[in-house]
Amino acid sequence: MRTERIAASAALIADTFIPAADGLPSASELGAVDLVLGQTAANPRGADRRQFERLMALWDTRTFGLLTRGRPTRFSDLSRAQREQFVYSLGQSSIPQKRALFAALRSGMLLAGYASPGPTGTSPRWTHMGYEPPFGLRPDAPPRPLQPLRFAQDTELTCDV
Repeated sequence: MRTERIAASAALIADTFIPAADGLPSASELGAVDLVLGQTAANPRGADRRQFERLMALWDTRTFGLLTRGRPTRFSDLSRAQREQFVYSLGQSSIPQKRALFAALRSGMLLAGYASPGPTGTSPRWTHMGYEPPFGLRPDAPPRPLQPLRFAQDTELTCDV
């Protein structure tokens, strides 16, 4: 279930991992939030979906700030450096659940941030990393060595073994 609160929290987290810098757009500007929320919605495990949604709904609340940082402040009220420090501290925590939360957020948001094509269909981050488009099937690619058979009706196959 997508709500503005869930999307806003996901954007804050994504942009903490991949902020706008050096003329490159942030993860949320490239569409990472839509990708993460779409993947979450497609997850067949309802318990995982609900857990993610509850976390995102709670993430930018004073209660979450009090429980995780010891201060009743919203994540969105923190400076960029403070948000980065908090997320980093999750990964350095002696509490395994906090480290697991960091690992899940890091892998999900980084994958979405770097995989998102952005509004033009070609992310400027790809070019910056040396991945030049176009992607997909190249017109000058050699033919595949095996050609699959396609059947329009029931067919009986035989073979020598």
